[in-house]
Amino acid sequence: MALIFFASLSLQFLAFTAGGALLVWAFHKGGNGSAIATFIGTITTLFSFLFILISIYFGIKDWMTGAFKVERPSVNVEELKKIEKMDEVLHQLQSSMKSQAEHGDFQ
Repeated sequence: MALIFFASLSLQFLAFTAGGALLVWAFHKGGNGSAIATFIGTITTLFSFLFILISIYFGIKDWMTGAFKVERPSVNVEELKKIEKMDEVLHQLQSSMKSQAEHGDFQ
């Protein structure tokens, strides 16, 4: 949910920037085609700004209700003990292999 929110907000900021750049270009050019560029830039900037505000509003609303909350799995103590025992066995095997390698006891 949060990924979709941030992706859409990023695209809206890109549209806002593109609309602003089109407006700057149209005001700078001031010749043929600048009227349509001004119109498209204005519409793009206004709609993207409106959608940015709407997205921020609903993003905050969803965050307050817990929609972005990620459930984390609970830790099972028995599983942790098994993992610790497996680590101990692995460590013992490694140490015995090192000692065999030092003494040349491999068969």
